Amino acid sequence: MKQKVSLWLGNFASQEEFQEYFKISYKEDGATRFQKFKPDPNYQEGIIGGKDGTSFWLSKDHADVIQDVAKGDNRLYETLLGFDEGYLGDNPLYRLDVAPEVVSEKGISIPSGREDGANGWWRPGGRTYPGDMPEGVMDGISIKEGDVT
Repeated sequence: MKQKVSLWLGNFASQEEFQEYFKISYKEDGATRFQKFKPDPNYQEGIIGGKDGTSFWLSKDHADVIQDVAKGDNRLYETLLGFDEGYLGDNPLYRLDVAPEVVSEKGISIPSGREDGANGWWRPGGRTYPGDMPEGVMDGISIKEGDVT
């Protein structure tokens, strides 16, 4: 376990230092996710994500880069975001944005791998695999409450 934690922290002195660095980018820019389904306020009472209420998010800056690079190619989105080929289908994706204020209020954390949305591509460290994009998890993001634009 000690080796896994040291790999997880990279160049940071402690897990707390890494968590603080990780949260700053989201609190300054907000968070974004891409999904294949149109958000539905009637699904799970408007909560985005898995049945456990958690959902995976990128910083808006990283989402902008992914969107610019992928240019609508869902296979490229799948690689960058860590999904199986074909998972996102062939239709245009929905981009959901969350304001920095919502991120500050709800909080964001490094994924544990125990979230409903974690799949076989998940690796410890708060980055997608194989795309190596920073990702975080938020709980209780609601369409009904206006958390998403």
